[in-house]
Amino acid sequence: ARVPARFGPPERFLARAAGAGVALRSLEEYGTARPADGDVRLVIGYAHLAPSAIAEGIGLVAGAVGG
Repeated sequence: ARVPARFGPPERFLARAAGAGVALRSLEEYGTARPADGDVRLVIGYAHLAPSAIAEGIGLVAGAVGG
């Protein structure tokens, strides 16, 4: 997933998501360089979650980062 730069930097975005109880990982953790545009790129592992849990997680992250 790609999140606009206004929600970054990645460390702050991930910390806010974690504070809301949602575990996300930055694509940078997988060896890619930080994007020059400042956007936050995420790896979201949701295959094991029910659709309702995914929607809940999105809501939690949105609330945590002010989106």
